[in-house]
Amino acid sequence: MSYTEMFAVVKNGDVVSIGDVHNAFRGAMFIWHKLAEKYFPGNNLMIDLGQEGSDFWKLINKDIPVHEKIVFGSTFDKVMVKSENIQRLIDAMDQFIKENPDGGNLDEQIRLLKSVIEDDDLIAVCWNQTSVCGSPWRRYIECEHCGNETDDLRSYNIHKDSGHWFLFEEFDFENNS
Repeated sequence: MSYTEMFAVVKNGDVVSIGDVHNAFRGAMFIWHKLAEKYFPGNNLMIDLGQEGSDFWKLINKDIPVHEKIVFGSTFDKVMVKSENIQRLIDAMDQFIKENPDGGNLDEQIRLLKSVIEDDDLIAVCWNQTSVCGSPWRRYIECEHCGNETDDLRSYNIHKDSGHWFLFEEFDFENNS
């Protein structure tokens, strides 16, 4: 069965695993379905998911409760949440669970977040929402002689690699409902 991989970014910039949450369908897809049911009733979510500019993906910029925006944003590709914002993420996930009692696997994600929140070496947390896809937090090692990629993998490093972004820096959650 697929799983959601959760990672920590440690002081040297490396992205390291903190654990897996089983049944990835109960993670991001669960959140997406709950938001689609609430804000786009009767629409086919599967069609919208594949369209980068769809109204569904623009939901994070709409007038919806902040906790929904935070939880939704945590499912985006290559997103990270800095250590100082993890408690806000946990609180948003708790609220989302209260409003959606079946909760998906958010309770398991909260457990993993709480296990690292006090770590002094922690810079941020991030996800690979489904193990079915390759992890964005692994990079192929380049051959030191020819520069070609080898079959060996290394951890993504926020000081060396690009493409990641920080949820609470990208979106203003302070001035929303």
